[in-house]
Amino acid sequence: MVRALSRISGCILAALCLSLLLGTQGRADAREAPAAEPPGTGPAMSGTVPLSRFSAEPGPLRLRDVSDSADLFIPVASTARVVDATVQLRYTHSIALVPHRSYLAVRLNDVTVAQAPLNPQQPERSLSVRLPADLWRPGYNKLTLAAVQHYADRCEDPKSPELWTELDLSRSYLTFRLRPLGRPYTLADLGGLFSPGLGGHGQVLLLTAPDDERLRSVALPLVAQALALRRQYAPLLIRHAVWREPPTGLSGYQPEGEGLPPAHVLVGTVDQLRRVLPEESLEAVSGPYVAIAGEGETVRLIVTGRDEEEVVSAARGLAEMDDGVNPGRWVSFRARTVSDPGRPLVRRQFLEPNSTYSFDQLGVQTTTVTGE
Repeated sequence: MVRALSRISGCILAALCLSLLLGTQGRADAREAPAAEPPGTGPAMSGTVPLSRFSAEPGPLRLRDVSDSADLFIPVASTARVVDATVQLRYTHSIALVPHRSYLAVRLNDVTVAQAPLNPQQPERSLSVRLPADLWRPGYNKLTLAAVQHYADRCEDPKSPELWTELDLSRSYLTFRLRPLGRPYTLADLGGLFSPGLGGHGQVLLLTAPDDERLRSVALPLVAQALALRRQYAPLLIRHAVWREPPTGLSGYQPEGEGLPPAHVLVGTVDQLRRVLPEESLEAVSGPYVAIAGEGETVRLIVTGRDEEEVVSAARGLAEMDDGVNPGRWVSFRARTVSDPGRPLVRRQFLEPNSTYSFDQLGVQTTTVTGE
């Protein structure tokens, strides 16, 4: 049993019950050609990140003994899929190794995708390995780096200090290309859109009307907190601007003095939003209301209501709602009841103070360890 004390940065929200009205063999290696891109799914997103980003330990990764391995967990947003990925490894190994019995293996989600001999004549190496798109999945993907190391054909010490391979994670990189989902987003996608994984939005712009100071001081912090919670352990860059209204009779909006980023949120009363949005996008507003629009790299949230109090209630509902039970593009909050103010809001994600948990409750599987 484990006694855990939860340390939660920021505000701990009250646990709430919400009544919601829902709106509407051959694995490839680095030399093979990239996978064909699926048609009609929007522009590809690409990037390169060091593998050290996925390691909890600073410095190089050292594999020791006759057989050793280490796992790096790479998150991918549920709103994106990998179409191509390559890992570039930089490593150094012992010059005492026997090359025909020593090798480095790379596995993705327990499937071996590459092997490279550890040659003492070339102790400093660079290895490029393509990670097949069909092995990736939403959520955390396990990249395993495993070494089998021998310094003799027989009668060797399996824990000899001569058996080592060192990977420089700060100079090893993952290069990837993603494609977003080929459909319009729903509120159920919010957690994925702001996921800490590859493809998640790391910044957002909050837009308000130029004539409303109260919403900026009350509603905006709630909206910011709502999106930051979905970002989990990763930072979220949040900026604010007032929108520039179009000439009378036209709809549209732009932030003052800057362009419109891929992820943005409009916060205001329905009367304020009518000055920048077409009427049909607001016709369902009959109380505290949150809506989502967009696909590909672009996503827009609307947080509104018939008056300022309803806008604040909508912002609070955005922070408290369970995305998974909202498969539509909009939601109207009809009631809000506090069940127990002393309990954390996101109970499933945090351990409660002064509580006892079994390893099974923490998701740790039973493991049998044997040895000499």
